Amino acid sequence: MGAVDWDQELPLDGRQRRETFARFGLAAYQAQCVERALAILLASTHNPVFLQSSAGEQDRFFDTEFAKTMGVLVRTIGERVSLAPDLESRLGRAVDLRNWLMHRYFWERAWEITDNDGRERMIAELEEAANLLGALDDELSEISAKWLDEIGVSRGTVEALVAQWMDRGSVPSFESEVQH
Repeated sequence: MGAVDWDQELPLDGRQRRETFARFGLAAYQAQCVERALAILLASTHNPVFLQSSAGEQDRFFDTEFAKTMGVLVRTIGERVSLAPDLESRLGRAVDLRNWLMHRYFWERAWEITDNDGRERMIAELEEAANLLGALDDELSEISAKWLDEIGVSRGTVEALVAQWMDRGSVPSFESEVQH
C-alpha cells in the first residue's frame, strides 16, 4: 500500500470511508479529553493537599491520575465527591462509550462499513458519540474553571500556565498563582 493522496477526489464510498474514520477519530479524541478532564479534576480540584504542594508533588499528582483508565477515574471521583445523578449517569455512559469505541466498534460494524447506508449510519452514530463526549468534556472543564476562579486563578493565568506546560513538557504549577 502506497502513500495516501489526501487531496485526491474520491468516489462516494471512498469519501464515506474517509468521513467514517474521521468521525471515529473525533469521537476517540473527545473520549480522551473526558478522561484527561477527570484526571485533572482528581489531581487538583478534588485533592485537598494540591494547593499546598510543591510543583514536583503536583506533577506527581497529575502523573498518578493520568495513568488511570477512565473507568477508574469515574469510580474514584464518585468516591471523593457527591455527583449529581445526571452527571454520574453520563460519566458511566462515557466509560461504556469509550470502551465500546476503543475495543469493539469496528468489529461490531464490520458489515456496515461495506455499504453506503451502513457507513451513513456509522457517521451519524459517531457524530452523536463525539457530541456527547464533547459536551461532557466542556462540563468537566467548566467545573475546573469555576474552582480555579474561586481560588483566584484567572482563565488568562491558566492559559499562560498551559503554554508554559507545553513548552516544558510537564504539568504547570498553580502554587505561585493562588491567592492565599
